[in-house]
Amino acid sequence: MVSRLQPNEFAGLTDSDRNTFIRYWRLIDLHLLLGVPVFVFAVNIQAAHLDSDLVRLHYDLELAGYCSLTTSKATQGFHAELQRVMTARSLGQTDLENARMQAWKEVHLEWQNRGLGGFRAWCKNEGRDAVNRLESVVSTESE
Repeated sequence: MVSRLQPNEFAGLTDSDRNTFIRYWRLIDLHLLLGVPVFVFAVNIQAAHLDSDLVRLHYDLELAGYCSLTTSKATQGFHAELQRVMTARSLGQTDLENARMQAWKEVHLEWQNRGLGGFRAWCKNEGRDAVNRLESVVSTESE
């Protein structure tokens, strides 16, 4: 919807200037209207091409961080598994950054979705499971 300006807002403008001003704002409205769906579509395409193991690995570390459960063993497991996944799949820095951002968004949305105090059970169950997965990488490597 094009916003209508009051007559006093056009004070001092010629008819040509007024028409140019209105055309300019209609053009901006059109770009905003058409640009938002294109942006959302592009973001969804990018998310679809993320490596799920890499996202899950970052999700586990972020979840451990949100729940204050991060241990040095979990961090070592994260780095070891990260190296393995990056090498095995020939992933680059962009893949790593995109997976990290996606994981952070997912953890943050889940945390917000839990409400006041609801994150405690999330941390007790899923948070502990995430730390166990990360720590198990180090345990598996040392055997």
